[in-house]
Amino acid sequence: MTKCFYFKGGYDSGPSFAELHKYLNGMEKTYTQGANRIYYFAIPPTVFVASGKSIKENSMSTVVYPPLFYLQA
Repeated sequence: MTKCFYFKGGYDSGPSFAELHKYLNGMEKTYTQGANRIYYFAIPPTVFVASGKSIKENSMSTVVYPPLFYLQA
């Protein structure tokens, strides 16, 4: 858990994702190995698209995969 961090920002806020990108870049400089970023979306489905666009627009990833939604019977 020493490499797990929390960053507070808006779901659909481009500036929040730009700040997150800066934060992650700074953290990655402290490690000698290259970084592999994984984005876990624990967010409401209504803001998924906006968050994915912000990640892509801030050059944080070239591909954003949608989460799998399961329907309960």
